[in-house]
Amino acid sequence: MNMVRRSILTLMSASLLSVFGQSAQAVAGPTINCTRVGQRIIFRGYVYSCVKSKGKLIWKRGAKVVKPAAGELKTSTVITFVAKSDEIVEGEIKIVIVQPDLAASFPVSVVRFNGAVIVLSAICTHKGCIVGADQGRLVCPCHNAAFNAINGNATRQPHAGDSLKPLSKFIANEDAGSIYIKHTISS
Repeated sequence: MNMVRRSILTLMSASLLSVFGQSAQAVAGPTINCTRVGQRIIFRGYVYSCVKSKGKLIWKRGAKVVKPAAGELKTSTVITFVAKSDEIVEGEIKIVIVQPDLAASFPVSVVRFNGAVIVLSAICTHKGCIVGADQGRLVCPCHNAAFNAINGNATRQPHAGDSLKPLSKFIANEDAGSIYIKHTISS
């Protein structure tokens, strides 16, 4: 009788561990599906990139996003190269990863509209996913929200009743065949 109780308790323990162990693993990475190679999001303080492994799209954890403590934050205004002018065609949206000197890279959306260059942040204001160009709009692959590529305003909300903030707009300048943005970096 004692042996039967031990067997039952062992079986129950193993079942509970397998159930709770799997749920703990499921939340270890981003909870949204990876939809295309190169997609990047920030989840629980880490940058995750979508990669193909064994024929499947999976999230690969990258660098930790470090936020300085209050009082340590110092900002500087910098001018950063975005793209060559001839790479940005009228009406065509291009997502570019910008790499400022001595700061972390970040994605921007670049479009030429009526001859002027417009540069917006390419990070969704809802979940922090990198938006992509889709039929003249910027669409978040994480929850299907959409933004106007000219002014950054949300044109489609992820859920009824939500109110997304617009994408941030950068001051853009063209000089000697290159496009630059003015922005602040924290150090």
